Amino acid sequence: MPTLYFVQSCIYADDTTLSISAVVLDLPAIQQRLQEDINKITDWTSDNKMELNASKTKSLLVTGKRLEKKAPDTNLKSSCNGSEIEQITSKKLLGAKLGNHLSFTEHIDDICTKVSQRIAVLKKIKRNLPLAERKLYFNTLIKPIMLYGSCVWCTASEENVNRVSKLQKRAARVILDADIGERSEMLLRRLDWLPLKEELNLKRTSLIIRRIKDENNCPSYITELLTRTSDHHHQ
Repeated sequence: MPTLYFVQSCIYADDTTLSISAVVLDLPAIQQRLQEDINKITDWTSDNKMELNASKTKSLLVTGKRLEKKAPDTNLKSSCNGSEIEQITSKKLLGAKLGNHLSFTEHIDDICTKVSQRIAVLKKIKRNLPLAERKLYFNTLIKPIMLYGSCVWCTASEENVNRVSKLQKRAARVILDADIGERSEMLLRRLDWLPLKEELNLKRTSLIIRRIKDENNCPSYITELLTRTSDHHHQ
């Protein structure tokens, strides 16, 4: 990759993500800087006998609902190899669906769909599974979907988080063959499960503890995002 002066690049396998941020009133400047670095990448790929696929290149402007109203223009006008880059409102990045408002509603929609399907399968096969295997099914095929990327999407609205929480409780009822009248808190306790909201807090806390206690082995993107107060005092 060429040296980029304005944007940050993140490369995973054959996918490259460019990102740049600024105050909302500087969107025209962002657009210009982004285009300059896109041109550098286009020239670099051409020099190295490669070609960017403009049809697969997308742009996403993340503002949130509040800042979107203050933006002078929310249309990103950028091009690649002479073709205009399509601006979209959401995109899946490393398994997490990011939207222009960062509400994570679409991502949680995906979680709920996948988890509901797996709970339905469990409900059909549970008569052939002892309790230990039902719990194993949940821990291997359902729980990872529920918690994947949770340190990112846990900032979603309470309504959206509750949608996933209800699925955890539904899975507990299926595993334990519980009646509809039994309290979900007691079911989770019988399974030795933390409620979803506590699981989300545990994930975030573990990330922060790793940042503090294991700084040498912590990925650089975490140390840059989670800066300590003492780091600022020493600058």
